[in-house]
Amino acid sequence: MRWSRRALRPGLGVMMMAVSVIAVSPTATALSARTSGATLQLRADQYSSWQYPYDRAIHRAVVATNTGTTLGEWTMQQPSIGGYSDGAPICMPQPGYIYLAPGQSETISCSIEFPASLPESQSWRQGETHSLPLVLSFSQVDPSNGAGLGSTTVTLDNTVTVVAQPPQLLPPNALLPNPNATIRGSVLDATTHQPIRGRVDVAIMNNEAGWIYHAPLTAAGAFTVPIVAHQRPYFNDWQPYLVTVTAPGYASQTTLLRPRTQTTSIVTVRLRRPSATGHYRLVATIPTGAPTARMSVSANGRYAAIVPYADTAFPPGYVASHANLTFIDLATARRLWSYPLQGLVLGVAMAPSGQDVAAPYPGPQASIDPTGAPNVIELNQAGRLVWNRPVYGDPALATGTIDGQSVGVNPSGAHAVSYSPDGHWLAVGTPSGQLEVLNATSQAVRWTTFLRDQVRALAWSPDGTRIFASSGDSDLYALDASTGRVIWSTYVAGWSLAFAASPHYVMVSAKQGDSIKLVRTSDGAVVWSYPTSETSFGLAISPNETEFASVNTSGSSETTIVFNRAGHVLWTTPDAGNAVTFSPDGKYLLTEQADYADHTDTVHLFNALTGEEIWSAVLPPAPTTPAWDHGEAGVIYASRGATTILVGSAENGQVYIFRGSVTPRRTT
Repeated sequence: MRWSRRALRPGLGVMMMAVSVIAVSPTATALSARTSGATLQLRADQYSSWQYPYDRAIHRAVVATNTGTTLGEWTMQQPSIGGYSDGAPICMPQPGYIYLAPGQSETISCSIEFPASLPESQSWRQGETHSLPLVLSFSQVDPSNGAGLGSTTVTLDNTVTVVAQPPQLLPPNALLPNPNATIRGSVLDATTHQPIRGRVDVAIMNNEAGWIYHAPLTAAGAFTVPIVAHQRPYFNDWQPYLVTVTAPGYASQTTLLRPRTQTTSIVTVRLRRPSATGHYRLVATIPTGAPTARMSVSANGRYAAIVPYADTAFPPGYVASHANLTFIDLATARRLWSYPLQGLVLGVAMAPSGQDVAAPYPGPQASIDPTGAPNVIELNQAGRLVWNRPVYGDPALATGTIDGQSVGVNPSGAHAVSYSPDGHWLAVGTPSGQLEVLNATSQAVRWTTFLRDQVRALAWSPDGTRIFASSGDSDLYALDASTGRVIWSTYVAGWSLAFAASPHYVMVSAKQGDSIKLVRTSDGAVVWSYPTSETSFGLAISPNETEFASVNTSGSSETTIVFNRAGHVLWTTPDAGNAVTFSPDGKYLLTEQADYADHTDTVHLFNALTGEEIWSAVLPPAPTTPAWDHGEAGVIYASRGATTILVGSAENGQVYIFRGSVTPRRTT
């Protein structure tokens, strides 16, 4: 039997049958919609009360189960916030197709972020209570003709209490109202163990609430600050605070604390003299024409290929004439060529040898498929087109297999591309959930596998025997590279906005914010999970797999954070970041920090083990600086020893290349 979903893609103008609204109470409740032997049962979590601004986002989960007797297929329509026309929750799966065999379940996870999902929240005031019902609608597919059989709607009630004034309305350096815990600390010289004399700044930060307090020190170098300890619903963890101490002549230090109610968190900060200094000069500025958002580097670090992506609107015709694939020789710090893509893309891959580059290709018909580039192209090192392969409308991608049965798959283009370690094979992921492996020379299809929802990130194992794929059905997959057989799948709460792979681990972070997870490549086991209210914008694994880094710019307290293999925090800084990478020798960590308020980017170089900042630079502005926000990723690279640094600006589409070195400092 062939199942079809051709008529149910949201936004294609298909008339849907009337829906009935069924409210789900805060306690776990189930509801069912039964047709054609498939029954959809929905069971919601119990979290319904939230405290703003400490809860930066509402997170909810619904478990969908097919309690019927046949394979069922449903589409999840665009989620909404009841009563708010501009509410835009983010829910997984994306783009929203649900396939369930009898007895099978899938978790639907949603996030309502303040103020991104709900701009009205910026005008809320202390003492107010707001109702934010999250509305989810599901439509079932008729197995015989693909028509809609009806819809089931579930409403998850949420009550938001405003417990503190917005930070912009508080007096300068004001304490939090109604404190229920305390942070107490002291600042000492790490060598003399004596209080540091002179100007010492102790900044206590709750980034999720947008609160910063600069605490005064006593003569003994001590400080005491009353704060609000908050246990976040859904995560059940305690909200983090950052204590950042800076003093002239010392390396700054940040400590992450998770205070609990009616307790005193004690921290002793021992500042050290800087151990090293970076000396760099800007040797090249390369315009790309559009926001730099995706990059692939050859195995020897010689060549870099960069493509654009953006979450912001452009002037009419701008993208078609300015969006390019830019190919850079890092040895000479020169752009070798640019190839016109005529649209924005979500992926680029360079063969390990640096001889070939592949990318999704929007081309002159970019509008044919708004969810992916219609074609994939391969270019050689000279920038000449090797081949151009259609993906949108490819008959081989029109069907997929679920539970041994064929299902119809909507036409879509290409999102992600990745070369095998030997460069012989190219993996292509699509927004509709297809994963295809091609011979990189002949374009012959090795195999195609259906992963249910959009494939946004791909990586090969170092030996080329496995492919790891992040899917919009909220699973991370490991597949046999020769056959496409699924070896294991692990639920990671969404497709991973940021993605990093190493020989033994894959590090992921779900788009709507849930946690950073480290997954073992051998069996898919989650080694550790670190809860975060916001997604990571960049992830990186050190070459020896002992440090694991995450950055984000979304405002949560974990802005730049580095873990050890056990998932314990090694160090953190309050600097936000769009991109992060380790140098190939693992000594240094490099981040890009975008400031969308004043349209500047800053590059930071850290000691990867200790978090000491060695060097930073504000990137020069372009002659004209558009208000771009590429949103999803950044472009950054450091060579061995960090002698060459490349960073692409999120703000102006320029690529900057620095040369220099790190010099140890004498300590007294």
